[in-house]
Amino acid sequence: MRISLFLLLLLASTSFAWWDASFPYRTQVSISNSGSVLFDHQANITLNTQALVSAGKMRSDCGDLRVVAADGITQLPFWIASGCNTPSTIVWVTVPL
Repeated sequence: MRISLFLLLLLASTSFAWWDASFPYRTQVSISNSGSVLFDHQANITLNTQALVSAGKMRSDCGDLRVVAADGITQLPFWIASGCNTPSTIVWVTVPL
C-alpha cells in the first residue's frame, strides 16, 4: 500500500486553490508499506528545515508546518521530535495506512 502526504508551510505571498490558501508551499512525501495492513501507524520523516528556513519557506521555530493526507484536505496528527531549523529535523506523523 502506498500513501502520499503533503507537508505544508505557511507563506503569505502566494496562494493556491486547495486545502488552505495561506499555505502555498508544499512538498509531497510518499510512504510505502509492503507488509500487513496497518491502522494509524506512526512514521518518521526527516526534513532539512534549515534549508527551508534559509529560503524563507518556513518559520525558524517550525510553527507553520502542517501535514495533510493525500486527499489534500485531511490534517494528520504529527509532532516534531527533534532538530527544528537543522539539516535533519525529525517529524513523526500518524498515517492512516
